Amino acid sequence: MRIEERVYFRDLFRDARHQAFQDAEGFQQILFALERLGSLLYRRAGKQKPGDIGKYEDEIKRISLASPLACDLPVRWRGYHSPFDTLYRLVRNARNDALHQGAYARHLTNHAVQLALIIEDALMVNSQNISDFMVREVVQAEEWQPVSFARQQMLANSYSYLPIRYKGEWNLISDAAILKYVHSERKTRLSDSVSDAISHGLQLETARCVDPNDSIELIIKNLGEKPVLVTDPFDSDRLAGITSAFDLL
Repeated sequence: MRIEERVYFRDLFRDARHQAFQDAEGFQQILFALERLGSLLYRRAGKQKPGDIGKYEDEIKRISLASPLACDLPVRWRGYHSPFDTLYRLVRNARNDALHQGAYARHLTNHAVQLALIIEDALMVNSQNISDFMVREVVQAEEWQPVSFARQQMLANSYSYLPIRYKGEWNLISDAAILKYVHSERKTRLSDSVSDAISHGLQLETARCVDPNDSIELIIKNLGEKPVLVTDPFDSDRLAGITSAFDLL
């Protein structure tokens, strides 16, 4: 598979897992991602007739074995990791069951998430550049927006930091900084613009910026708790992406 295809399907499974985390019974999008990937691999193998999840297993397994999560770690740590074959069988069998509710659905979602993590890891096992791991759709704060909106974006998306371009430099606003700023005068300060808030004491943190073509080894050497901003190499005022230890994990 080409790298752009690997990144596309990695993101497809990642987004599907996000939905599963928000809904303990929300495994459907992971099944959809499996079908999309399996269909592509099935056709690439010269099998033209439409398949299903069962028929796609061999092709998806061939890709997945690149990850130690698929087989090696389950052999050594069976109490902590389920092998690819077991997870795929559980998901495949449940795919056609009519009963997808309650505890049964939650167990299926858990198995589907574990399977997705194996496939995601396998798809990216040989990727070297930060552009392959960064989140491309970056939510950022703007000077003219109210502090209340920055807070809302953080809570809605479970972000601890928001990037902001301020006086020609990329910075980060943290959830802790917003908390400290609004705590004493909540009603008034939530309605302040971000620019006014910065003038009145809202603390910014200098952001680390990297190029999309930088290697992940270079990024990891100095990686801390804060996310790293990936700037557009042709326009430093624009973000190409954002990444954190969580994205590289």
